[in-house]
Amino acid sequence: MALLVVAAVPIAVVVGLTVAGHLRTVAADQAVSRYQVSARLLEDASTRQELMHGAPKTVAVRVTWRTASGAIREGVGTAPALAERGASVHIWVDRAGDLTPPPLGSAGVFWQALLIGSLTWLGVTGLAGLGYLLLRELLDRHRLRRWSAEWAEIEPVWHGTVR
Repeated sequence: MALLVVAAVPIAVVVGLTVAGHLRTVAADQAVSRYQVSARLLEDASTRQELMHGAPKTVAVRVTWRTASGAIREGVGTAPALAERGASVHIWVDRAGDLTPPPLGSAGVFWQALLIGSLTWLGVTGLAGLGYLLLRELLDRHRLRRWSAEWAEIEPVWHGTVR
């Protein structure tokens, strides 16, 4: 069991590095296909949420923007919590001009790869633990059957009731 837990470490590292490589490719593709545009707020950000102590710094609001082809689009973007209607904010769009999250950065690549690697280690060790418990249960049942058979032989002799 201990060897499986230790052996899971290099497996998790390889998985994490593989995921990181893939995510770096995805991040590079996103960096090329996504860009920021200026958008105008169609409503006050403060009307979307009660502003109180501990309120978020940004809120979701309706915005409008112009695509590279000149078409006007409308959607829900984020804005500072105190922004007013008509204020300008930057949003991320894809090549088609649709709203999209910002491209994945190097920190996002690192943390996602670390998460997947850690989950891999936890999964392998969890499966090893379940395998250990299953094997222990099977061995306990086998030992109990043997013990019962041996007891059936010895019990009459032990009690002096040999037939």
